[in-house]
Amino acid sequence: MLFFPEDKTAEAAAKRREVSPLPLHSSYVAELNGYRVTQDILRHPQGAHWSDLVHVGSVVRTSYSTGPYVVEAISEHEDYGVKNISLVCSLPDANRRKDGKMSGEPDGWLNEIVAVDGRLLKLFKASADEIIVLSDFHPKQNVQVSLL
Repeated sequence: MLFFPEDKTAEAAAKRREVSPLPLHSSYVAELNGYRVTQDILRHPQGAHWSDLVHVGSVVRTSYSTGPYVVEAISEHEDYGVKNISLVCSLPDANRRKDGKMSGEPDGWLNEIVAVDGRLLKLFKASADEIIVLSDFHPKQNVQVSLL
């Protein structure tokens, strides 16, 4: 049964204190079902920093067969006390302005990513998803690759 954040009943409050009986793969699933996220189910960054692995202009794909995508922007934030990143992505053949930046809306986002031992993995340990960097520069772009 799902409980909404605005649900103030005792049953909903008890549910929000529960740890999921099944492995959690994302904060979306945790929040949707009202489960508490504990540090033992999260990956923590270790080894190379994410900025050593992926840059604006990198071409990436996912381990679950989506992509390739061009990384248009990278944002760093903190969830559950763990620093992680989100990638704003476009398709390689997206319309671009003269400066090489995409015109229009992004084609997708890859969220809750942490750098672990030279790999870009999802924040939750139960997720086997990985972001694979195919190349560090996209030939259609006329801009120099930069770190955020």
